[in-house]
Amino acid sequence: MLLAQSLGICYRITLHFRTSPSRVVTAGYDVDRYPENIARYTMIKHGSEPKSNPVNPCRYKLMELTTRDWQKDGLSNLAYKIVRTTHKKLYTHLLVDLLENDERPLLELMFC
Repeated sequence: MLLAQSLGICYRITLHFRTSPSRVVTAGYDVDRYPENIARYTMIKHGSEPKSNPVNPCRYKLMELTTRDWQKDGLSNLAYKIVRTTHKKLYTHLLVDLLENDERPLLELMFC
């Protein structure tokens, strides 16, 4: 059993974290929640962030493909370049460049 709150999933917010439940359910897990009289979860209201986080025009197409691509899509096949590595006592901090300028034109051709 997998608890939705540990995944940051909220079914009340349409398409906000919609891919996460699909991956969990597609993998064969159940999404379970505590009753509302025991635990309630609220998202802090926020507006759009057009400069720092613009809306992806391909988002709906990408979400449609989640059930097909969920097993092979993720960190293991992400193209990136390590910019800086900082070793801390309890973890290693990696600053990476996601090479978005190189990848975006191809992705837009495929998905938009």
